[in-house]
Amino acid sequence: MCAKREFYQNGEDEHMATACVGRCDFGFRMDCPRGKRVALQDLTYHARETSAMCPAIKNPEVMCQSGEECCRYNGGDCHQPFSYNKAFELFSNCSGYQNCGWFRAESVDLGNRCSHQDKTNYVSATYICIQEETILDICSEASRHGKSVSLSYNGSRYGGTIDDPRVCSCAISASDCDTRARLKFRDVDRRLHSYNDITSCNPHSRISLQDKSTFQSLRCQSNYFQKGFRDVFYSSSPYARMSSYNQPGVYPTQVWLEVTGEKGNHSMWK
Repeated sequence: MCAKREFYQNGEDEHMATACVGRCDFGFRMDCPRGKRVALQDLTYHARETSAMCPAIKNPEVMCQSGEECCRYNGGDCHQPFSYNKAFELFSNCSGYQNCGWFRAESVDLGNRCSHQDKTNYVSATYICIQEETILDICSEASRHGKSVSLSYNGSRYGGTIDDPRVCSCAISASDCDTRARLKFRDVDRRLHSYNDITSCNPHSRISLQDKSTFQSLRCQSNYFQKGFRDVFYSSSPYARMSSYNQPGVYPTQVWLEVTGEKGNHSMWK
């Protein structure tokens, strides 16, 4: 998918869900209003410093912690990101949906890496709600036109043999009135794996990004995926082309990139 948004970069609609470990918390979920979809950013385990209000609990399945006192996000808490395997599971259930959940908060062992506790006691999930109408499936023969970026269907073709992938392309251009603008591509969710399995990678599964002078190919990596948001390509001109090499029902699991039209230090999501 390609995505474009009508928000300035420093005005993102960011949300956070947290949940305590143990039987007393129903877990966490991610919700966006109607017409928007979940774009996951971070999934993190946390350990709060013990206190009279938040004592160490050896058996969270029996005793309860206060979610307000002990499981609300605090930047000073010890933390550890979800493993790629665990994050892949949540991305599969949430990324691109209006809402998802409930998910039970699990605890992981921190060993001696944290002076607060040796195990985590809550989890957090941060996400952005993206307008559904700004998302374009590049194999859908559709187009989107915004204030500073246009996304246009650029054809779909199959290879000559059964195993060859289908190739769908999307032409992206900055505003015709602004030839100084450049395009920036950012990962939202890039899982090029086969059969929704993080261990399975087909050598044909990839996406390519190119402009007049630059070409970049992004391929599947077993037991790894790009989670959250990261810049992956800057064009040297106001025009670029994205191609997805795919086999419907097999690979990729999900590819979601966001493209921005930029000029100077002022950015607008498109």
